[in-house]
Amino acid sequence: MVTIKRVGASWRLEGLAVLLIATVALTLAAFQVPLAAADPDAVAALDPTAGGRVPAHRRHEYRHSLRRPFNLRLPGTPAGTTGELPHYSVHGSAAVLPGDDPRALRVVPGIPLAHGLVRSTRALFDDSAVGSQLKVAQGWEMVATLRIDPSDATRAAAAAGHGLGDMPQAGIGAALWVTSTPVEVMTDELAREGVAGAFAVPSPHDGLRVSLEPVPTREHPGRVRIAAELSFQVAGQVVDLGACMRDFRDRTGAPPLIAVAYRARTLTVHTDLSGTGKQFTSCVSHDHVDLPRRGGFVAISAQNGKTDRADIIDLYSLDVYSLDPPPKTARKPDPAVNPMNPDLPMVDASSVSYIPPALDQKTVDHIHEIEAKVRALKQQFEDAATAAAANNRPAPGAVAAASGSGHKVDGASIAAEAYIVESMIKKVEDRITEATAEIASIKATLIDVRDHMVRRIAHMEAALRSYHAALESKLGSMAQLADTRHVDNLRGHQDTVATMRVAIDDAVRAAELRAAQQASGAGTTVMVVIGVLGALGAAAVGYTKWAKRDDGFKKFL
Repeated sequence: MVTIKRVGASWRLEGLAVLLIATVALTLAAFQVPLAAADPDAVAALDPTAGGRVPAHRRHEYRHSLRRPFNLRLPGTPAGTTGELPHYSVHGSAAVLPGDDPRALRVVPGIPLAHGLVRSTRALFDDSAVGSQLKVAQGWEMVATLRIDPSDATRAAAAAGHGLGDMPQAGIGAALWVTSTPVEVMTDELAREGVAGAFAVPSPHDGLRVSLEPVPTREHPGRVRIAAELSFQVAGQVVDLGACMRDFRDRTGAPPLIAVAYRARTLTVHTDLSGTGKQFTSCVSHDHVDLPRRGGFVAISAQNGKTDRADIIDLYSLDVYSLDPPPKTARKPDPAVNPMNPDLPMVDASSVSYIPPALDQKTVDHIHEIEAKVRALKQQFEDAATAAAANNRPAPGAVAAASGSGHKVDGASIAAEAYIVESMIKKVEDRITEATAEIASIKATLIDVRDHMVRRIAHMEAALRSYHAALESKLGSMAQLADTRHVDNLRGHQDTVATMRVAIDDAVRAAELRAAQQASGAGTTVMVVIGVLGALGAAAVGYTKWAKRDDGFKKFL
């Protein structure tokens, strides 16, 4: 019995170990894969040098980029209210998805004739912000994480076989823009006036357009034509830079990426349908391209058609990079540059000999008060000089001049110096106010990021607890099932042994009966022995056949 229990326990432990390892592996795979596939924040870890797409040295220009959080709120703003979209503005049907932490910005909803525009508020090449490298960099790159999905009406029409020649339908598409002036969104008034346009933007425009136009077929319902065009507003000329076909629409998993880069007069467009940022493939490459070097406003627009030709287009992120920017160097302050306001020259207070115009009454009264004090001081000096002359003593002014400490007091110069000091104090106060607002904005961003991480960690902890409980329940069921099978095997063995004993007893009794009927005593003994041996042999053969069929019993033994 000791051997039987040890073997049974060993068999159960090995089986439980194998099942435990398999369950843990499947659980981890099911828990990690959806997070990696559905998290658009993973685009922050792109590999820009994959396949020689862009140089290894690039810098993220956050003032021209758009990513979460899309609804930036100042401290104290109630939850659920729409915040401010940093560095960008929305027009038309474009809107931030509802929620405290939306994962995307909806450029256009799945509504027929809808059109939306998301436009930057800063120019790439005219940006005067400190630290901007786009003016002096060798080039720039724009990476957009975009999802194009058909609306419910479009899916229903495709399932019913509606459309031109039973072909699946789709929206008009989306476009990425880099123009010298900000583009506008197409309105009903402009359409009634006969103004032409494309992808929700009226023509003409001056700059680059990379369009994503769905051209679905029965074999490829997600096919999209990606084309790059350069237009000149003055000449009215449009230059086709190239195009390619990609299954960009209606994809599962992570949203696909599109990257537009311009460096050394070469324009390139790459796509990554996996959404990982590590599988970019070339779409368009064109040399000797001269893009406008002024302005540089980034935008994305989208438009839907009539009836069942409508798509849902969501933007998860839009990142702008400067390629090969110059290295940072420590800058020494220029004594000729006003540190409070670089647009104003430095002024030497000692050289000011006039009173600035447009002074308020308080300042004028202060100047008059100083002039009165100066006149009184001069009168005192004159009185002292007169008294000294009468007493044959040197005047106070002469004594002061002899000692080297005398000077002429000018009320206008004093007032001008006071005005300059007050102006500098006012500028310092304005800078402090701006810095306080910027610190509050950064603090709000950090609070939103912290809250998002807390919610995500809580979600992961809840999922782990759920998986742990399911695993414990599974292991308990497996142990109960193993114990039940073991009891059934023991009962089967006991029934078999009892049956064998009955068969042996019957054989013995039959042999004894046959032996009693025999005439000779010796013959009777031999027949009894033969009968007993035959019964034992038959029982052994039957038991052997049963044991071969029962593998569990062999392991049990």
